[in-house]
Amino acid sequence: MGKGKLFLLVVTSLALVYGVLLASGTVPASSAEAQSARASLTMPSPSGKSGAFAEFWFAGRDVPVESMASLLEQDLQQIERAIAEHRSFRDLPLFARSETWPAIRPLDPEVSCRQGEMECVAKTRKLRILLAAELRQQNVARAAANRLLEADDLRAPGPELMAEMLTEWPGARIVLNDAALRFVDGETVEAQTDLCRHVATWRRLRAGSRHLHITRLALPIIADAAAIHAEMRAELPADAPLPEPCEAAFAPLSETERSVCPIMAGELRLAEHMLTVDMRSAAHSGRDGFGGLAQDIVNLGTQPEPTLDLLALKLWRSGCTKPAISEPVSCSASERLFNPVGCKLVAGLPLRSPAMRPLLADLDRRLRLTVLARRWASYPDEASRAEAIRALMGEADPPPEQMGFDSEHQTLRVELLDPGARSPWTIFLAGTWVPKPTPAP
Repeated sequence: MGKGKLFLLVVTSLALVYGVLLASGTVPASSAEAQSARASLTMPSPSGKSGAFAEFWFAGRDVPVESMASLLEQDLQQIERAIAEHRSFRDLPLFARSETWPAIRPLDPEVSCRQGEMECVAKTRKLRILLAAELRQQNVARAAANRLLEADDLRAPGPELMAEMLTEWPGARIVLNDAALRFVDGETVEAQTDLCRHVATWRRLRAGSRHLHITRLALPIIADAAAIHAEMRAELPADAPLPEPCEAAFAPLSETERSVCPIMAGELRLAEHMLTVDMRSAAHSGRDGFGGLAQDIVNLGTQPEPTLDLLALKLWRSGCTKPAISEPVSCSASERLFNPVGCKLVAGLPLRSPAMRPLLADLDRRLRLTVLARRWASYPDEASRAEAIRALMGEADPPPEQMGFDSEHQTLRVELLDPGARSPWTIFLAGTWVPKPTPAP
């Protein structure tokens, strides 16, 4: 046998062995650090307590409460069947999208308080009659919001992508506008109490959920609630009693609430779905134009388990260690050999969870400013007030570089980190705003 043929035989044999090893999933074990990170970020199954996920799944539609659990179960069965058959479930005829259930008409944005809108109470006072008429038609959404008060748990019963499909926080906008209207109508204590009960529930459910999208839905409504709360306190006497639920509802975020580490579990589950379901579905659909061959080749060079271990380590270092470890996660020589595509995926994959950091920090700054505005008049002198400001704002993460007090208008302001936010965020001190009289009906 000639040298050329022998060389060709050796190369072919090595390629064949390499292909068999890749196809069999025989790869070196991940590092202990990577395995530990993945174990820490593994999301537990739903607790079996009173779950709120069905309310979110059917939010925006008038679905009978007694049917929600069974309909959600049927949707879950459809999704699991699609996964087993290597099909995408994004376009399934789910009950959550069914026209069988009428859509709940959203509030008129010209009349109601919209997301990010300041001076909600003032707008409500101006448009009171129109808003009251709008809210009388929102019993379904209001009932959904009230049912959440009794919920213990907010976890998807199936793949993480189910949480990504949610579109709104049930009844939240109704709660905010209801509170503003009741306050304008003179039910000041009741309005504050109801608002604070809901905000406490929203914070509890968000903090207990590892779904990244739940945090994305929750932060804007809690921020708007903080603005309404500050506006209410500005209109009341500075020494007006604070309803019992409000101290905790509008307290600064705890260290656990500020952390992005919990929601990284949801991001890891999304990646797991991509590696174990979407890539197989792409190959089986043949949508690459070669009968799925190109996708099969990519799948062959991607070992899901070690890839997920590496991604978990990347997530863990960027959001679960203090301080965050900036050193990039890199593959060993053997990992690059046996998991080449997986290594490329992890190296180039942008993380979404860290993008929540400035949003969480901004909410915490808003809450700290509302606490300061409430307590402003209670400090005996300027020195004690300055010390309180340093202590309160110094515990923010990160502490704001700029904040200010306008003595002429009696307002406080703080700079926000999110480039898309209206900054600075400005509120009146408690007891300093005298509203215009409510128009007669």
